Amino acid sequence: MNQKQILFSTLAVVVLFVGLYGVYKLIGGGLDETLIAKIKTDRPTERTMWNREGAHTLTVFSDHQCPACKVFHEYLSGFEASASPNIAVTKKTAFVFRYFPLYQIHENAFPLAYAAEAAARQGKFEEVTKRFFADQVKLESVKDLNPYLAEVAKDLKLDTKKFLA
Repeated sequence: MNQKQILFSTLAVVVLFVGLYGVYKLIGGGLDETLIAKIKTDRPTERTMWNREGAHTLTVFSDHQCPACKVFHEYLSGFEASASPNIAVTKKTAFVFRYFPLYQIHENAFPLAYAAEAAARQGKFEEVTKRFFADQVKLESVKDLNPYLAEVAKDLKLDTKKFLA
């Protein structure tokens, strides 16, 4: 390749990236500052773990049926152990759970999110979340979720009628 071809190729790549960046900005790409501000200030107490008044906020968007979400949740749960070197993180951080149901691939994603919200209203969000993640394999074969949810409500001593409603 001669120098003209190298120069032309480099120029073409730069023009392409500038053009793509222009299109990205035209369609509203970039940070949504209002969403970021809302995430930093809006801490729903019933779905906030660790230190609710912490100086830092860790917001996790998760699905109770997602295997990767389960692994990440278990990793973060390891921070809570008193022998963990990361225990100090939990004292300075508000861990906010947000629902991100992957309903396209997880049949029970929405019902589990609704159930977790119902448990949160009775102060048992952490417990039900741990249970749903622990029962993930079992949930793959469950066709009717109501008997399973009634069992969870009974085990966690929830008001079953309110929970199932």
